[in-house]
This record gives sequence, structure tokens and C-alpha cells, in this order.
Amino acid sequence: MASEGFSCLFDTSWTLYRVPTSLRYDDKYRDLLTNKSGQDFLARNLKKFLTDGRQKHEIFDDSESDRNGGLQSVTVAGFGDKADTHESSNQGLLIKVAYERALYKAAFCRRIAEPEEGQQNERRSVFLPLLLLRMPSNLAKRLLEFLSDTFQINHELLHFSTSFLYRILDNYLSTLCASSNQQIRDDLFATMIKDVKLSYTFSPPAAPQLKTMDMSMSANSITDLLGDHSFQEQILRQQQSKGRAVIETIIGYLDRQTGLQLPHVDEGGQHDKEMIKLSKARCAAFVVSAEGKLKLISKMAESVVGEECIHLAEKANMELIEAVVGLALEGG
Repeated sequence: MASEGFSCLFDTSWTLYRVPTSLRYDDKYRDLLTNKSGQDFLARNLKKFLTDGRQKHEIFDDSESDRNGGLQSVTVAGFGDKADTHESSNQGLLIKVAYERALYKAAFCRRIAEPEEGQQNERRSVFLPLLLLRMPSNLAKRLLEFLSDTFQINHELLHFSTSFLYRILDNYLSTLCASSNQQIRDDLFATMIKDVKLSYTFSPPAAPQLKTMDMSMSANSITDLLGDHSFQEQILRQQQSKGRAVIETIIGYLDRQTGLQLPHVDEGGQHDKEMIKLSKARCAAFVVSAEGKLKLISKMAESVVGEECIHLAEKANMELIEAVVGLALEGG
């Protein structure tokens, strides 16, 4: 299941943006992640901004307005409070824009594992490097304009390289098969993974008549590949050396089955120059694509049972979020 406070990031198809600079604000927003009055003030200002824009007859999609109805409310709240601390330590900020017949969301997020000290070293700024949006393009444009004016920030779409997509998939699978109990590994893969589906795109020199190709492996096939004890030891050694034992095994298998020379894991990030690129990776628990799209599905993790299964499922989900925030922090 999602960690307490992070459920707002699940079951939503997000478009991801990198925010390279700290949000800067005046006294009204002091300690923004934990200041309820500052969050309410921000919500009122955003609602006024969106309402005034329509009253000034700025360009809007009338058909979209007909579908959604009038603007009802705007709310802002912190999320991701750590349950094991006595002090509030929110890790992000959630914005909800509610219309009569639609609800749209945006979320800022910082590194989940980051110590509190240094993250908000000034009470008038905070570094939230990842921005997630779920809203139509016209509303997104207006929201980004408001955020830029209010907090003096820029944004850029976050793209995922083949190497990064491999890395987060490998991390996810490695965490789920970290148990020494074969039955637990099988249960987690059957519930959380079901199938691993990889979508590749081809540049013309590689395959003039082929633009995309989807490949799929069932959870049973993957656990058969990864099931023996010696492989568990290999996973541990590879993780300690930052290797990618799980995904390399899967890609090697697909290579043998198809005869294609699929891109393999490359920590140097050279896949951008390859003729074949991974454009999307998905399983039952998440979907992530190269153009900066992410969806986490909560019901898969919520259906696992047993203390160790629950722990590993939660750990895999939070590590995925942490990896995406880390990429935004590093510059994409």
C-alpha cells in the first residue's frame, strides 16, 4: 500500500515536470509545507487568479467549460508527513482544483529520504524539484503561470531515458524478490506484477518498416528465471555494486527469444544514441513512459497480505517515487 500521506499520488495519470530552483515566498507563505494558513492563502489566491482570468475573457476552451461546469473550490495541503516523527515534516504540497463535474490535481514533491535540516534552510523558501500535473493543457498553462509568478520558479518537462526506465523497473523487481521465501516472492509477483510489458521504439535505420514493438513476460516466467537461490545471491551482489541483475536477465531472455539486439543496461546513459529505445515500462502496479508520464496503482499493493509482503510492496512503491524525485533533482 502507499505510505501514509502519499496516497494522493496514487491512481492518477501524472505528467511530470522538473523545477530546478527553490520556491521563494514572502511572510504570508512562511513554512509553506506545514503552514495551514499559508496554504489556505495560496488556495484563495489561485482561485481568484483562475476566476479573474475567465472574467477578463482570456482564451479558454468553451467545450471544456461546458463539460466541467463552474469552478467550485481550490484547496492546498501538505502531504507525506512521516509517521515516525513527532514534528510535522511534510514531503510535498497537493493542489486540488474542483469544478462542478471534474477534479484536477497538481503536486510538488521533495526527496522523501532527505533530512529536514537543509531542505528548508530558509523559512521563506523550499526546494520541491518534482511537479506532477493532472489537468487539461489550458488549465495547466494557467496554473504554471500562477506558480511562476508567485514563487519565481521555472519548469521543464521531465523525460526518462532508456537507462532510467530500466533502472526503476529493476529496482522495483529486485525489491519484490528480496525475500528469502520463494512463496512470498511468487505471491508478490503474482499480485504486484502479473506481467511486465516493455514498449520499444525504432529509428528508421534500425527497422524502416517497424516503428514500435511491445514485449510481455508473465510474472510466472520472470519468477522462473529468477527463482533459484544462487540468483538471489547474484541480485545481492549486483545491488551492492549498483548492477542490474534482474533487468539484464529479462532483456537477455527477450534477446534470445526475438533475435533482436535490444538496448541493455548502461549506467553511462548512452541509450539516447541508440536506434532502439525503451518508451514505456508497465506492470500491474505502475506505468511509466519516456515522455514523463507516471501512474501508480494502489489496489495492487493494498491486496497483498502478510507483514513481509506489505513491507516489500510499500518499499518498492516509495523507492520508485524517490527515484523520480531524485532524477528531477539531478536535472533529468
